[in-house]
Amino acid sequence: HLRRQLPREHAAFEQRVHWSEQGNSLSLGSIWLSSGITVTAMRCSWERSFAVGVRHPPSLLQFDVTRGPSTHVLTDDGEIHVCGGEAFQIGQVKRAVGMRCGWDERVSEHSVEQLSLGVDPERLRQLLGAKVLPAPLERILASTRAYPREAHGTAPALFRLLDEIMYADGRGAR
Repeated sequence: HLRRQLPREHAAFEQRVHWSEQGNSLSLGSIWLSSGITVTAMRCSWERSFAVGVRHPPSLLQFDVTRGPSTHVLTDDGEIHVCGGEAFQIGQVKRAVGMRCGWDERVSEHSVEQLSLGVDPERLRQLLGAKVLPAPLERILASTRAYPREAHGTAPALFRLLDEIMYADGRGAR
């Protein structure tokens, strides 16, 4: 039960999706900026473990900051990923791939918040004024795997940015 909740005139630049069923919920909002960057804020909560299967299309290069327990992702080509879990991760879906994403009820926290920035690698080079991106990004771009990802430590400043965007309203951050 997915619903868009935006006036038609904003549909080209923003998308909001809300879903709730049997104690599980998802709220997702995306904004496409004129700079070529996509900003997505997501909240997910659950009362008991569940898994969802999706067919993920190729994506932009993604930069994700996540607060909350990790999600286990199994791709249809056999790769296993642990996504989120209080981490900063960089990744890209290189080609359409089936994914089974699962959350575990054994964790003490049953909600996740994630801020994701997506950008085309060539546009990122332009924005940075660089011919070559930093090594972690170049490794992901050079990978032949369907869903290459790298996890990095999360600085407190990234969680402050997550809070600022997740809890902003028309007057600024709450």
